Amino acid sequence: MGAVSEKVRYELFQVPGTINTRSLVLWVDEKYFDANTTLVAGTTLTNFMSAKEIPKGDALDSYGSLVYTGQEERANGCLRFCFVPAFSAEDIATPVLSIAEFKSAMRWPAVLENLYAANFLAKDKEGANYLADVTYIPYVKEGYSDATRTLEETFVSQTKFNISLSASFRPQPIQFYYGVGSFSLSETLHPLVEFNVVLGPDNRYPSQSFTASFPATNYTDWPASMIVKDEQKFVNGLWIRTRLTAYKPGT
Repeated sequence: MGAVSEKVRYELFQVPGTINTRSLVLWVDEKYFDANTTLVAGTTLTNFMSAKEIPKGDALDSYGSLVYTGQEERANGCLRFCFVPAFSAEDIATPVLSIAEFKSAMRWPAVLENLYAANFLAKDKEGANYLADVTYIPYVKEGYSDATRTLEETFVSQTKFNISLSASFRPQPIQFYYGVGSFSLSETLHPLVEFNVVLGPDNRYPSQSFTASFPATNYTDWPASMIVKDEQKFVNGLWIRTRLTAYKPGT
């Protein structure tokens, strides 16, 4: 949508998620600018470059309170200045559009939930018990790679958003050798895992100690939700943010 007069040109754009709210792009001839021209974000259209008396025409009738946020690319010898409504903090934090749906498959790695140690004892020649072997039994929640419930939200603001993604999963394997045996587990999310095995002494060998420590992974279980996409772009004076949240399987 646009409006043109003899000396004024501006374009109006619908603010996403609204019906009657508009942003405005004002075209201004380059002749109005020199080395001393200063542009201040947040200045209303009414007060914008008032010292230069740039033509604004009937744009002031309905849109004088819109605030300057930045520029689009120049065109046809004109600079193009963007003006938008002044959004409140609540407006900025409230999505203008929400779409809940199932997206394509997302990988949720296996999770080590518990690790049980079964000790096997033997008797030495004096009849005393000693640890002869250990068997480790892991309890693992299986990984999931299928359709995941997601929520896509769109936000708008006159200023740039602070955006951030959730850290991606970094599962790690576990491999522990302890003389008479070993324990291995393919990549999982897991808490701190520590091993401390003291074997013997038996009739042939003295006591043997084996220790190992595997730090907790960045997640120890599936979080309730993860932000898997968070992007923004500057369009017609507005910062438009798209955020995609994925929810753990089964929720």
